[in-house]
Amino acid sequence: MLRGTNITEAQALLAPILQVPAAVVSTSVIPWSKIIATAGFGVDRALCVPDTIRATYSVNVRDVSAPTIETAFRKFSTFYAENPAGRGSALQFETFSNQAATSLPADATAYPWRDATGHLYVISFLHNYSMVMNV
Repeated sequence: MLRGTNITEAQALLAPILQVPAAVVSTSVIPWSKIIATAGFGVDRALCVPDTIRATYSVNVRDVSAPTIETAFRKFSTFYAENPAGRGSALQFETFSNQAATSLPADATAYPWRDATGHLYVISFLHNYSMVMNV
């Protein structure tokens, strides 16, 4: 996110990042009032649907492996099959390097997750209150 209007400077700063192959790339020059809609790929509309239960849960993970992702996918597939009104929900894995955090001695900070390699997010959008008792 760049505050200001110097697009040429922003493009130069972002050039190394934009050269990395990605499944989706979206760059936009937008007013501040459109940041949620643009950065969230339109999620703002889903956040405004009346009578919808929204809940987000996250957890740090120390090992993101293929079997873990496959298990999560199977469980979410079962959830979708059994709860059609919850099909707006999502499971998101975020991974990152922990090299800088693990370079600190364990007693340097009280933060216990310096060896985490990612986050797992469960983002729930439930459009049917009767489901709540089953979730």
